[in-house]
Amino acid sequence: MLLAKKFNVPFVVDGDGLFLVTNSIDLVKSYPLAVLTPNVIEYKRLVQKVLNCEVDEGKAEDQLRSLAKQIGGVTILRKGKTDLISNGEIVKSVSIY
Repeated sequence: MLLAKKFNVPFVVDGDGLFLVTNSIDLVKSYPLAVLTPNVIEYKRLVQKVLNCEVDEGKAEDQLRSLAKQIGGVTILRKGKTDLISNGEIVKSVSIY
């Protein structure tokens, strides 16, 4: 990730990479070419670590926007029954249901 940032290369973080990022948020902080793709469990960990609160499904879009903004404008694709994506400014949703 550090090398990708040095050369301005976009990257996607999923799975074990999200565990690493959750514990070392500076790896992606303020790097708008980073895309995080957490599942429900990974998203919960990110919210707890970065926003210091629990996931609030009633405010899912606002919370996702706040999370992406707090990390410095990274793009977050929150996977679920309805996928939500935000860069800290806008939120879009996609559902096949």
